[in-house]
Parts: sequence; C-alpha cells; structure tokens
Amino acid sequence: MSRGDEAACAPDSARLFADLQAWHATMREMEANSRQLCTALRCGPDLPLLQSAWALAYGYIAQLAARHGIDAHWLTWWWEECRLGDTPADCALPGAPPNTISTVAELAAVILADRARPPQEEAA
Repeated sequence: MSRGDEAACAPDSARLFADLQAWHATMREMEANSRQLCTALRCGPDLPLLQSAWALAYGYIAQLAARHGIDAHWLTWWWEECRLGDTPADCALPGAPPNTISTVAELAAVILADRARPPQEEAA
C-alpha cells in the first residue's frame, strides 16, 4: 500500500465518533421498534422479521469495524451487554485500569485507545 493510500485509509477519530453516534441512534430506534412490534404481535425476538433485522444490525457492525479498522466486539459489547448505554459496564485494555463506559463518547475513546495499541505478538 502506498503512503497516499495509507493516509486515505487512516481512520479519522471525528468520523468514527460521528459514525458511532449514527449507529447508536439507529440501534436504539431498532430496539424500540422491535419491542413495540413484539408487544403488538405478542411475539418474541425469534420472529423471522426480527431475525432479519438482527442480521442487518450485525452487518452494520461489521461494516463500521471494517471502515474504521476497529474490533467489532466493542460494538456488539455495547449493544448486547451494555444495552446501548442503559447498563454501563467496566472494561480495561491490557495494562490499563478499568473504565466504566456509559456514553458513546466513552465508547469511542476506548475504541480509539484499543486501535492505537501495538499489535499483539502471537504465542509460538
């Protein structure tokens, strides 16, 4: 890859934050709409329509991760375990103290810190 290509592909923190905010808002809306649908239809999350929505959501996560060169697990963690910020949780990067993540800005900060870490050497 040429130096110009590297610069063009280098993730931009402001763009990452904007994309995370848009993703977060979309996911909140999808979660709220799916709850309303389940209530109206008296169904569960195994409804085929919702299964399709979840698949699209995971695709959105994969695209954001690829676009920004980040680990997709942060986004699935924020969605599934932190319930998009409704249940703040602690996380820690290797060698760093734990931080409670409760906002998209805090999520972006830990993602950027994780992305900035040097690659880990594989065990022999």
